[in-house]
Amino acid sequence: MSCAQLIAELPECRDSILLKFAFEPTTEYVVKITDRYGHTYTNTYTSDSDGNITILASDYPVGLFNRYAGLFTLKMYESDGCTPKSIVMCAQDYDDIKLEFHREDNDDTDAVVECCAEPDPE
Repeated sequence: MSCAQLIAELPECRDSILLKFAFEPTTEYVVKITDRYGHTYTNTYTSDSDGNITILASDYPVGLFNRYAGLFTLKMYESDGCTPKSIVMCAQDYDDIKLEFHREDNDDTDAVVECCAEPDPE
């Protein structure tokens, strides 16, 4: 289990959130998202050929992912919905990640959770 915490800052009001976690390709996973009030939303998604998962906003209450909603906790599980799946980002294991949404004036900005590139050593 990891003690590290990752907060992903995402633009609000997007149709989807892309999780670039590089899980096993074309495999079913359960995604549990808990809001600041303790309400948990559970959905099952299948990873794409690269192991990424696309969360559809339409699978959740309208307007849930907005800048006023506070932090959300996202946890991943194997397809049984009970076995936790570690999230590896930037060579660090996480038990969960926090999602925080902000206003974005550019509607073309995608909501993507991915590892930021390391700066080039000089």
